[in-house]
Amino acid sequence: MSTPPGFGDIGKSAGDLFKKGYNYGQVKLEASSQSKSGCEFKAVTTSEGNRISGSLEAKKKLCSKHGLTATGKWNTDNAFNINIAVENQFAQGLKLTLDSTISPHTGKKTHKGKFAYKRPYFHGTGTVSLDNNGAVLSCEDVFSYDKFVGGASFAYNATAGSLGSHSLLLGYETSDFAATAGVANFASDRNLEVTGSLFHRPANNLHAGAQTRYVVGAADPMNFEIATKYTPDCTSTVQAKVNLRGNLGLSYAVNINKGVKLTLSSLVDAMHLDQPNHRLGLAIDLCGK
Repeated sequence: MSTPPGFGDIGKSAGDLFKKGYNYGQVKLEASSQSKSGCEFKAVTTSEGNRISGSLEAKKKLCSKHGLTATGKWNTDNAFNINIAVENQFAQGLKLTLDSTISPHTGKKTHKGKFAYKRPYFHGTGTVSLDNNGAVLSCEDVFSYDKFVGGASFAYNATAGSLGSHSLLLGYETSDFAATAGVANFASDRNLEVTGSLFHRPANNLHAGAQTRYVVGAADPMNFEIATKYTPDCTSTVQAKVNLRGNLGLSYAVNINKGVKLTLSSLVDAMHLDQPNHRLGLAIDLCGK
């Protein structure tokens, strides 16, 4: 009896092939460490175009016995976030979270109350979000049976009295294969969206995947992508992806020393090689844990 993934993690195996490892268009430096008392620190700085941004985060388990964890984060937009979570205290598998973000210079405030409940065959989450524009209620539920998972996600804008984003997902997963199919915005005036993904692991060091999205009524409704990831040895990884528009993404990551990882990535507009549409990226990760 296993707990299914959260709604956002259905199809994660395929999704990670297209998202992780690519940082083209920016230079990124990330450093993380942990003190002897167990406090975790992470600092991130990113340079993209003429903009440089950064953030500093600290996370501490205040009471392991009661599952109490506090996280504070500040970024260069002068927004401060604090997150307090309690897990497995009131019921086994239940996690309660209070999350607040304040921007003193703009006066914008966002407060969220979240719950997540995980049991065999079920994973449910709910969020109440309050900000300057009003209140939004959201709910995500996932059920599983054998190798199948199915989930639904809904959001309701209590201030406007209207249905927000909503979607349904169905997935099938084994140790080396996964497939998902989904539909979104099927009960609103927004464009109907149909999605699908496939993931296959033909070898332990070789992953392949594909994903598609069709938006009814959009100017460019269809998108299809394929991706692969190859790990030639224990220190390096090579990735590639391409879509229907001829955008070719490439990535190479290598652990150059213990706790030091270098990632080089690029996005090539293969349909217009003579145009200045290509982008490069560099990321350095330092881990002192």
